[in-house]
Amino acid sequence: MEFIQSFPPADALIQQLTKIEYKKHLDNLTTVVLTIAAVVYVFAQMFAKWYQNGGKDLTIQYLQKVWKILAVCYAWIVAEGIPALKNLKDQTVKIYQDWKGLVTV
Repeated sequence: MEFIQSFPPADALIQQLTKIEYKKHLDNLTTVVLTIAAVVYVFAQMFAKWYQNGGKDLTIQYLQKVWKILAVCYAWIVAEGIPALKNLKDQTVKIYQDWKGLVTV
């Protein structure tokens, strides 16, 4: 392909773009997409079979256990964590006020 020289970087870009084998890249992309689709399909089939053969009950049991753990954590935070933070805040304010009283300008 012959170009009238106008802007060398643009002409070089056009030359590079004409050398690309788009068909080859499209074939590679198609292969990758089809492979991924096949793997996803197989995993979806396996998951559906597992879910129907007791996976649903197992999932519910795990969710109930996680819910109980979160409930215990929440109760601890309310009973112990928040009061401890309030106490820390009060101590920090008192220390700052005592320090501020000692410092003179």
